[in-house]
Amino acid sequence: MMLTFCNDFDKMNKKDLDYIKRLERQDEEALQELYFSFSISFMKFFRKYGFTKPEREDLFHDSLIAMYQNIIQKKFTNMDVGIKAYLWGIGKHKAIDLLRKKKIRSAEILKSEDGIEEQNGVLTDRQKLLHQYFSALQPSCKKVLKLFYYEGLTINEIVSLGNYKDANSVKSTKSRCIKNLRELINKGRHG
Repeated sequence: MMLTFCNDFDKMNKKDLDYIKRLERQDEEALQELYFSFSISFMKFFRKYGFTKPEREDLFHDSLIAMYQNIIQKKFTNMDVGIKAYLWGIGKHKAIDLLRKKKIRSAEILKSEDGIEEQNGVLTDRQKLLHQYFSALQPSCKKVLKLFYYEGLTINEIVSLGNYKDANSVKSTKSRCIKNLRELINKGRHG
């Protein structure tokens, strides 16, 4: 399964490369480390879509196993995407499949590139404005806001991606981007 949903999100870093090498050697300790590193944030991310705790646990286990098998079978070849982004991508596909099995039409929520949730296929006025002006933000702003709000990464996780000096840089960027987005939306409403 080749996933490219992340675009410029979560570039491969040395730690990811090390994990891939270890997983290719079927190092179970590496798998265990990834389990403990990602289980809580993965489950938190998928909670917002209404999955029960057992469903989220199954999604995480199935996604982690699928990722592990893909790495062992050399199917993971997109070195532009980090392990976390790849795992979340697998999780999203499995979540969409689960929603389809449950006959929930809101699977489109997970497909939305900007993370804007649709209710019965219709965006609220507020969501339309957010979508319109989010698209107008600088790529660096879009990236940090997607990582924090949509992907559910913590400030420290964003720092670890290597694009920021420290947590204060991420906080400052995030605050500036939210301020810019609010200004664009207000300007659009009143201008």
